[in-house]
Amino acid sequence: MKRVLLAALAWVMLAVPVAAQWQVPQYAVPIGRGSGIGFSSALCTSAQLLVGQSAAAPLCKTITGDVTISAAGAAAIGATKVTSAMLNADVFSTARSWGGPQTFVAPVLGAATGTSLMLGGVDMATTFTNKLSVGNGSSSAAISVGQSDSNKLIAYWGYNATPASAIAFIATSSYANPINIDASAITINDASNGTTNIHNGGAAPTGTGAYVRQTGGTLVAPNLGTPASGVMTNVTGLPLSGLTAQAAYTIVANATGSSAVPTAVSIPALTQKASPVAGDMMLIVDSAASNSFKYATVSSIAVAGSVASIAGNTGAFTLSGLLTNSTNDLRVTAATQSDQETGTATTVAVTPGVQKNHPSAAKAWVYALNTTAIQSSYNVTSVSRPGVGSYTINFTVAFSAAPSCVVSAVDGGTVTSSQIVTPSTSTVSVLFRDNATNATADPVGLTVQCFGDQ
Repeated sequence: MKRVLLAALAWVMLAVPVAAQWQVPQYAVPIGRGSGIGFSSALCTSAQLLVGQSAAAPLCKTITGDVTISAAGAAAIGATKVTSAMLNADVFSTARSWGGPQTFVAPVLGAATGTSLMLGGVDMATTFTNKLSVGNGSSSAAISVGQSDSNKLIAYWGYNATPASAIAFIATSSYANPINIDASAITINDASNGTTNIHNGGAAPTGTGAYVRQTGGTLVAPNLGTPASGVMTNVTGLPLSGLTAQAAYTIVANATGSSAVPTAVSIPALTQKASPVAGDMMLIVDSAASNSFKYATVSSIAVAGSVASIAGNTGAFTLSGLLTNSTNDLRVTAATQSDQETGTATTVAVTPGVQKNHPSAAKAWVYALNTTAIQSSYNVTSVSRPGVGSYTINFTVAFSAAPSCVVSAVDGGTVTSSQIVTPSTSTVSVLFRDNATNATADPVGLTVQCFGDQ
């Protein structure tokens, strides 16, 4: 009995580690580790594959790159992963076209019988040979392309006819060829609007863009040539170069007494009014308003400078006296300082600014009291009194040389004589004496005038 118990205990101790080595987690994959070593396991997540490794245990990997795999086991090629360069030369795609004719080996095109072509179970029968016909169930083709009918493209739309044109679209019985294209014209036949030739007489079309409809269409930079007729009421942007050439020195206007189409009007050809009145109007350019056009009356023009008469006299005027004329400019020439100093000119007029330059004019004068207060003067700045009976006159504008003539006078008192002392270009001194005693004395007032050149 003791031996039996020991044997059982030994078996249990050996059985426990062997069972543990054979345990694998749920959904895991056992991986052999070698002879006598036992097993390990790999538990992959959703859509992972067990990928073998070189001299190592396999690993669970998620498929990445150009191809992916789902948990359902479906493989998918990623978008844009297959490029045109990867395709064989015999594979056609939108990115690769064939360089020449290709031969299809046993293509599946549906059931073909004789010269007919079946597409989607629709009878594409044709009565012509060497053609591609797409039918609509009628005895004639909806679209027929071939050479037995003079290399034409014919589109039948519920109407059976065989037009003698290069391309014809047959729509209704009103017009056998609603759209007809041949060597001479492209003709659109419309039951409501009649026949329209898009290309007529063999002349090639010009320009670019789509055709313009009759109502509301917009022409972009068209060359209209010379229209036979038309109404330009709503046309804008006509440049001056687009106007009809006018005769020289004419204006475009309506010179009639009522509404009329403007014409070229020649000013000299108009009726002349011999004696304009004050209320008559004329066109002017206003220089004070950016040269805008305005009108003015004859009376306003006369006030502005151009006159029709002077003191009732009209016609040509004779220049005389001091008047001169330069391009309709009547003027009087003013005397200069040199003219005044010479004092001999007879064809110039004296203005206030140069009158003083004449030899006969006093260049400076003053009337002052014995207090040196100036009562009135010309070209005198001040009067000073250095001593009894002695007075100095100071000039505002100096003489070019000392005054050639000085005249003095007294006003009241016992002084009856004066003496000019040391005149210069800027001052002159006067000494006053009592005539009875010959002593210097102050007058009540004094007057001094100086002549000479400035």
